[in-house]
Amino acid sequence: MVVTRLSNTQKQELVAYYRQGKSTQALAKSFGCSPNTVSRTVKAALDPADYAALKQVRSRMIHVEPQRKELIIKTNLNSYCTDQSSDDRKVEGFSQEINHKQVNGTLEIKDADDFTEDSDNLCKDSANTEINDKRDEFKEDYNMLLPLTLKQTSQDSKILISQPLAGAPLPSNLYFLVDKSMELQPKYLREFSKLGGLSEGERERQALVVFGNPRQAKRLCSRTQRVIKLPDPRLLERTAVYLLARGISRILLEGTLYSLE
Repeated sequence: MVVTRLSNTQKQELVAYYRQGKSTQALAKSFGCSPNTVSRTVKAALDPADYAALKQVRSRMIHVEPQRKELIIKTNLNSYCTDQSSDDRKVEGFSQEINHKQVNGTLEIKDADDFTEDSDNLCKDSANTEINDKRDEFKEDYNMLLPLTLKQTSQDSKILISQPLAGAPLPSNLYFLVDKSMELQPKYLREFSKLGGLSEGERERQALVVFGNPRQAKRLCSRTQRVIKLPDPRLLERTAVYLLARGISRILLEGTLYSLE
């Protein structure tokens, strides 16, 4: 309901709001009157010069406000475009990075041929090295077993006789096998099928097998055994009493039998 008459207090408040720049329509709605009533009230309360100056200022505000809003819109639009351009540059940079990685991946695949060729050469070299090592190893094992072979050939007509260990020429280092509890691993001579020409009594003797080459000892070492190095071969002579007490009366070294008795 529209109020037809405003009190003096309401008129003073209306003029104050009008000076602050509040629009005529807003004031009419706030005070429950028509826009013409607002204009007449302000005009009656102010001097003509003040009213004219106030009207001029309000007129400028009316023209400036749309321009300010347009400026805000343009600013926001430019900011949006700038952000979009930045995003586009990021996407473009990301695409270039992917392309760069794809190019690098292609180069790496091309270089794989060289890698395969190098690997083939490495495998060939490794195979040749292994063959040479096996050949040297075979020669060494052949030389180590040669005395035994000669003995077998020469013992066709006579029995193999053990030699005294005392004063025998032995290698500077000897190696033998023990079990996990560090116990010696003697064997009956009958278990060595290649030792032909043994008498029946000799076949039942126990022998401690020693090696002059660590590689041969490791080759014959099982999972439950260990290779022990004997730095002084003469320890065999010094511990002969102990070995004999254990039932060990023979030493077998590279096909040669040595007696501890």
